[in-house]
Amino acid sequence: RENLALGRPAFQSSTCNGGSANRAVDGNKTSPYFSGGSISETCGGESDPNPWWYVDLGAPKIIEKIVLWNRLDSGFSNELVRSMVSLHSLNDATISKPISSKLVWGFGIKSFFVVEFYGGKEAQVVRMTKPQGGVLSLQEVEVMGY
Repeated sequence: RENLALGRPAFQSSTCNGGSANRAVDGNKTSPYFSGGSISETCGGESDPNPWWYVDLGAPKIIEKIVLWNRLDSGFSNELVRSMVSLHSLNDATISKPISSKLVWGFGIKSFFVVEFYGGKEAQVVRMTKPQGGVLSLQEVEVMGY
């Protein structure tokens, strides 16, 4: 299977520290936060209490799994825990209600999290949210499927 998100247009609720949304689909999974310039980051806090990020795959695709790469700098290994991944269709530039949603969960230091959609789900948009608020930082998002 291929990474359907690589180089596709990405968007987010806000941008802080130069962390534009497209950095999460640039193919760089190992770059340090500040020196590497490859992490997307929302602002969080009062200015962005419900952060989100999404990638448009360009057309409906079958999605089998999503690999979420965490920031590698110290103290951020659980940054993505309790985030939500959802799959959506795109009709007339409007993102649909979720076709499927999964909670990101794990313990200990994780460089990545894998979210499986067994049997595959058809969707065009992959969206990340952080329901508990805070900053949403993504090193890389790989959407595997066909």
